[in-house]
Amino acid sequence: MDDTFLTKTVIGVTGINRSKLDQWINRGVILPVVSSTRRGVPSRFNVENLVEILLIEDLATCGISLTESAKIAREVTSEKWRVNNQSSSKLYVSLNLNNPSERKFHYTRDFRSRWSITITISLTPYYSRVLERLRQGK
Repeated sequence: MDDTFLTKTVIGVTGINRSKLDQWINRGVILPVVSSTRRGVPSRFNVENLVEILLIEDLATCGISLTESAKIAREVTSEKWRVNNQSSSKLYVSLNLNNPSERKFHYTRDFRSRWSITITISLTPYYSRVLERLRQGK
């Protein structure tokens, strides 16, 4: 299996339509591995980009802004542990010792000290869905 994928494959695997994908790329929501900077040079995406697209759609469906959804998706797919002291958002990872391949990411954000939201994300189903669809040749 190739390490990067063309737009047609991204659309087939994630179900995102072409115009939304183009908008997300132009707005910086999705950052392809290779950006199409000129005509005739196609954008290329990696598996993490595909997982990000699925995750962003799910988070946005839950009422989280597109910008915030993209930030969360990018952080959890890059597996970076970040605590941003300038804002009140935190990302941390928990590992299941019985199943080391299962990682759950917890994203917490405080909203003006009145309330907070914690999102727990397991990437295993997202990666499984992407890899299964790639095997099916979508």
